[in-house]
Amino acid sequence: MIFRGPGNLPMIRASLEGETLLENWQLREGDFSRLEIGEKSFTRLSAERAVLNRTLWEGCRLVNGEFTQCSLEGSAFVRCVLEEPRLVSCQLRETRWERTALTGGLFRGCSAPRLEVCGCTLKRQTLAEPEISHGRFDRLTAVSSLFTAVHESGVTGIIKCEFRDCLFIGCRFTGRIFSDCLLRDCLFIGCRFIRMDREGMERENCRFFDCIGLGLNPGEELVTGGRINREGAFPGDIGELIALAMRESEHERTE
Repeated sequence: MIFRGPGNLPMIRASLEGETLLENWQLREGDFSRLEIGEKSFTRLSAERAVLNRTLWEGCRLVNGEFTQCSLEGSAFVRCVLEEPRLVSCQLRETRWERTALTGGLFRGCSAPRLEVCGCTLKRQTLAEPEISHGRFDRLTAVSSLFTAVHESGVTGIIKCEFRDCLFIGCRFTGRIFSDCLLRDCLFIGCRFIRMDREGMERENCRFFDCIGLGLNPGEELVTGGRINREGAFPGDIGELIALAMRESEHERTE
């Protein structure tokens, strides 16, 4: 089903009211802002040069969704599941992501100043050349994910953001990630830091287990064995957690 232009908004709202499972929706070159989408399941949703500002996605499941050159400014994803999402060159200013899980997807070249993330999970997710600044990340869990910002222009990266109580397992960081950022009470397990620009990066009470490539500040801890218990997420042996990340990475390569 193809929707083009704001004239289709009444039809879209009617479909959202009457259907729970929605397949092959295409949103093209129109303003579809201020929608409230709750408890819907989308398969192969495709949006191109569409405006979806201040749209609420709550309790939704999106499988193989693609957003290309779209604007989602001021929108919120609450209690959603996104499987293999693909967002390319999208505007995500002041978007809010709350208790949302993203698996096996790609965010490339997206601009997201003042992004807010709370209680979300990233699994086998790639953030490539993001422009994220003045954002806040609380209780983010990322497993086997890639964060990279090495564009020659130097304008991409994750800068001037705050990370609190975040957990990273088997992730890889390259380029301008965490520049001028504050990391507080964060835990890194089996992560790799490659040619990372750490200028202005501040860390408070962060711990690193079996990580490679990050110079530690005085008093910081790098542990290569033992056990860790973290209330509410991934308790158990460090070796098991690293093995989990390795299995996820292997699964990604074979897909």
